Amino acid sequence: MKKNKLPILVLFVSIYFSCKTSSVHLNTINQQSIQMNKEVVSDEEFTKEIEPFKTILDKEMNTVLIVSENEALKGTPESELGNVVTDMVLYKAKQYAQSINKNVDFCMLNNGGLRGSLPKGDISLGKIFELMPFENEIALVTLTGEKTQQLFNFVSKVGGAPMSGVKFAITDSAAVDIFINGVPFDATKNYTVATSDYLAYGGDKYSFFKNPVEFIFLKHKLRDSMVEYLIEEGKKGNTLKPKKDGRIYKK
Repeated sequence: MKKNKLPILVLFVSIYFSCKTSSVHLNTINQQSIQMNKEVVSDEEFTKEIEPFKTILDKEMNTVLIVSENEALKGTPESELGNVVTDMVLYKAKQYAQSINKNVDFCMLNNGGLRGSLPKGDISLGKIFELMPFENEIALVTLTGEKTQQLFNFVSKVGGAPMSGVKFAITDSAAVDIFINGVPFDATKNYTVATSDYLAYGGDKYSFFKNPVEFIFLKHKLRDSMVEYLIEEGKKGNTLKPKKDGRIYKK
């Protein structure tokens, strides 16, 4: 009977992206004796086994999705990378939310979730996996005006974050001159934020997302939404234009 090679492919993909995106820290050394016998697969055998899958994977990861006019790096208070990523996620989140008749006001992510950059020129599928290697999904979190203000104040306190659909100024103690979709912030209104499930559950000290008015999973991964956007725009003959536009600024 022919062996099922799928587990080997899954293992290879996991190792491939773990090695490219994770930092290795040596905490302890455990001594263990391993008996060398015919049950131990040699490196040569393993390499031969995964080679067909590696060839397929490399071809897939090298597929060009779109061409970027500029390099996109992350930073604060805003950055080319944070802007273009959240613009893509917000655009697709609004599309996905139409099926449930839900409005999405803005998008907020975190710099820690962006594990790379985007180069000028060809943007391949592999680059998107390197940029966002996690399996996080898009969550829609509806907040009261009070908690929305807390969100903006938090961003002000940490010096900025990847956001889309907003414009505001950072001061020493709070965010001011806040506009959402070009309209002045209204503390009496509820606002729906597209973010990652990790942040929605309070990760990275995003505590203002706790006890929301409403919480919805869109059942779409952040990375997949970006890939879909880039494929769609690439097919239209459009290019990616990462840039800073003053959406978050210091006052």
